[in-house]
Amino acid sequence: IFTHAGDDMTDIFAAFHAPGSHSLMRKFYIGDLIPESVTHKDASQLAFEKGYRDLRSKLIMMGMFKSSKVFYAYKCSFNMCMWLTAVAMVKFSD
Repeated sequence: IFTHAGDDMTDIFAAFHAPGSHSLMRKFYIGDLIPESVTHKDASQLAFEKGYRDLRSKLIMMGMFKSSKVFYAYKCSFNMCMWLTAVAMVKFSD
């Protein structure tokens, strides 16, 4: 957090937080960053950030960030089967 103090945290926040966490963070809202106050970014950096945000928006529209409960159920059951197999191997080995 301190490495980005005074900078636009939109992309960093979006990368590490679920979409629903925005409503929980309202009580910590300080204000908007004035774009003209950012003097350490050149045009190529700003263009890169715009491209990143556009790509993220397209991926959200395509549903790429939606999780599947079936997939997580499969992963949990697979891991439990692996654990049970390990326990059985220990129990029935000499």
